[in-house]
Amino acid sequence: KKMKRTCVVLLLAAVIVLVAGFGAEKRALFSTRDVAPKNWDMREPAPLNAEFNFKIFLTQRNVESFKSRVMAMSDPTSPHWLKHMTIDQILDVIAPEPETIEPVLAWLHQHGVQSSQIQNFRDSLLISTNVSVASSLFQSKIYTFTHKHIPATSVHRAFGSSSVPHSLLPLIDVITGLDDFPASKRQIPSGPAPEPLSPASPGVIVPTVLRSLYNLPARSVTHPKSSVGLIQFMNDGGFLKSDLKTFQQQTGSIATPVSKVIGPFDSNPQPESTLDIQYATAIADNTTIWFWTVKGWLLDFSQQFFNAHDVPLVISMSWGWTENEQCEVTTCGSGVTNANYVARVNTEWSKIAGRGVSVFASSGDTGAYGPANGNCSPLGPITLGPLFPADSPFVTAVGATMLLKTSASSNSSSKATPPICERFHCATSTEEGVCTFPSAAITTGGGFSTYSSMPDWQATQVNAYLSSGVALPPSSMYQRHNRAFPDISALGHNYLIFLQGRWEGVDGTSCSSPVMAAIMGLINDRRMNAGKKSIGFVAPLLYKLYEQNKAAFRTIAAGNNKCTESCCGQYGYENAGHGGWNPTTGLGTPNFPALENYLFSLP
Repeated sequence: KKMKRTCVVLLLAAVIVLVAGFGAEKRALFSTRDVAPKNWDMREPAPLNAEFNFKIFLTQRNVESFKSRVMAMSDPTSPHWLKHMTIDQILDVIAPEPETIEPVLAWLHQHGVQSSQIQNFRDSLLISTNVSVASSLFQSKIYTFTHKHIPATSVHRAFGSSSVPHSLLPLIDVITGLDDFPASKRQIPSGPAPEPLSPASPGVIVPTVLRSLYNLPARSVTHPKSSVGLIQFMNDGGFLKSDLKTFQQQTGSIATPVSKVIGPFDSNPQPESTLDIQYATAIADNTTIWFWTVKGWLLDFSQQFFNAHDVPLVISMSWGWTENEQCEVTTCGSGVTNANYVARVNTEWSKIAGRGVSVFASSGDTGAYGPANGNCSPLGPITLGPLFPADSPFVTAVGATMLLKTSASSNSSSKATPPICERFHCATSTEEGVCTFPSAAITTGGGFSTYSSMPDWQATQVNAYLSSGVALPPSSMYQRHNRAFPDISALGHNYLIFLQGRWEGVDGTSCSSPVMAAIMGLINDRRMNAGKKSIGFVAPLLYKLYEQNKAAFRTIAAGNNKCTESCCGQYGYENAGHGGWNPTTGLGTPNFPALENYLFSLP
């Protein structure tokens, strides 16, 4: 007993010394904000008792070795094949040691943060406090900011300099919620549906068209663990159950509800979320559908998702922004660079992949230029803008195609024809090309990451493209040795959705990503019904499959991604139309039986 009391006294003494030390320790500048972001106005100092929440992302360890292990989980020849890990097992590897976190916790406690106000996720901390405490912690001035176009939207953020004790700098990677700002919503290209029964185009896309084109099975999902999640950002999440019901009835789809809703739900339905829900439920009918929204951007979502005990096995994200302009979306604090932000998010994606989740992401709708250069301006070395998260090494990037030939007629005489095809001219063409403006409302994105090196699993196919003699942009405009995307594609033009009681036409890789996620849900379902594990991170396996069976991917006609959503420029990437990987449509679109049979055959 005496020994135990002595240890407790020594521990308390150490904590007292540690806490007292912060009071006199030299401070280190962590970030500075001296300009309000675009569309935000600074108002009065924030009330001292106003709620103030922020996250501290702690410096991780063993990051590269962990990422290598995750890659091995998707290698059928590795002893780590499909040996996915639990949250705690992953954090045992990658989170800082508990004693490393203690100085950070002591600093928080010294300034009045109670233990009940801290959620400790081992490699990140979520702090719920007030403006007064936050001002003391960071020795900063916090103001109220209002959005210029949405007056009811306001946030409290630090303005000027923010600092932390010098000794804590090596322990802190990123802080969110301090002087960063919410990202701005964006809309996918949508508009009135084409004229009913008009033969002037290849026709509209509905679920039966996708099933026919890609040879998808008629079976429904049956395994209780089968699941697909649709992810929305910036509070941009809403759909109507009545719209979903009508869509399923009119397209001949099996009634499949949204089973789980996570995060803020917008009662005003959005084209993005409506599209995701309607096509995921139609392709992977009877599966457990998740609808997951977050207020923030990629880092906030990935941290929240990883730490959730129950998550879907497959997710689709139809969102993205130019990789080296991430801080234009989420307005990172000045202590965080675009490269810092991307690196941390990539580590979070690797953790999610380590749990066995398949992550699909749209490759973008503004071609090789990217959304930060949507006007096709010649901006020198940053003319081409790869999209993040699509160019992450731990997600499967999905590009978009479009049908090229006019459909001679719809199969309206078939008993299987859904009611919608009696009103609209549903496509029957089978020739796919690169989805590009002005024939479509968007241009499929693709290219090479600015920051992430090329994974070994795609090097053979990508290097074959680079050495094929195809015309390439100037070498100063892209990093040919970095992660290349997309990996695969699906149709992304002229989809019909039912939104707020009317039919609309939609274009985008926002169409193709949820479709591919739903297709993955079908494959996981068959594997699990046979007593096998779900696949998890699938991109490396697509390239292995191509080497074994090129017929598993449909060849896409020649084209390029030199346009955006509004213009065409001089630079971009070519698809020669000969098959094989290219930066417009990846390996091609899926021939489902070959894709499923390969993935099902794996142990």
